Amino acid sequence: MKRPVISTLLIGIVLLGIVGCGNDDEKLDKSTVEPAAPELTKEDILGTWEVVSINDLTPEAFLVSPEGEDLEEISITLRTFLIVFSDDDSWKINLDYESTFDFPDNPPDPDLPPDGKLNIIGEWTGNYIIKDPKLILTPTVADITIESEPEDYIQVATDFLTKEEAEADFDEEFRDVILKPFKQSNVILQSDKRLLLGQAGIKMVLKLQ
Repeated sequence: MKRPVISTLLIGIVLLGIVGCGNDDEKLDKSTVEPAAPELTKEDILGTWEVVSINDLTPEAFLVSPEGEDLEEISITLRTFLIVFSDDDSWKINLDYESTFDFPDNPPDPDLPPDGKLNIIGEWTGNYIIKDPKLILTPTVADITIESEPEDYIQVATDFLTKEEAEADFDEEFRDVILKPFKQSNVILQSDKRLLLGQAGIKMVLKLQ
């Protein structure tokens, strides 16, 4: 059985063109030169930001499958997915959602209920530094809580992990698909949004709250 992410910026930086040397006819018209991207500062990221999308997927779709697979048996009700950057160089991610599983025609195990819910609450914290144009995150502490309805349904969704094992597994995968790829990100400023370009082209769009 395929599990969702519970076990869980495509804006390139364009530099200025080179103005050629030579006579007046060879010189580039200054009116056609694009302005340099503004320098990234702490003030550009301070505040509370909502995660709008990851790799062009909604947060709900990404939490079901980071690869974008359409798993019809799983639906997500997202309550909170925020990133907060504070003036003391600390950050935190708050995630709170409900994952509903529905396997009425093909339950993973005949001895277990065919449908149920997981309520997942997570908080990750750490420190950040800015080395223009990069935002560098260092994770420190995580606090994960997973509850299921019915109580033993967590086994269905996690291939028979205990509650403690499922919470540790979720933390590990969240770090793999979110924290590690965005450990060092280029940041593109755009009005009330920030576009993060992480490793291997992974991207995240944040909107200021």
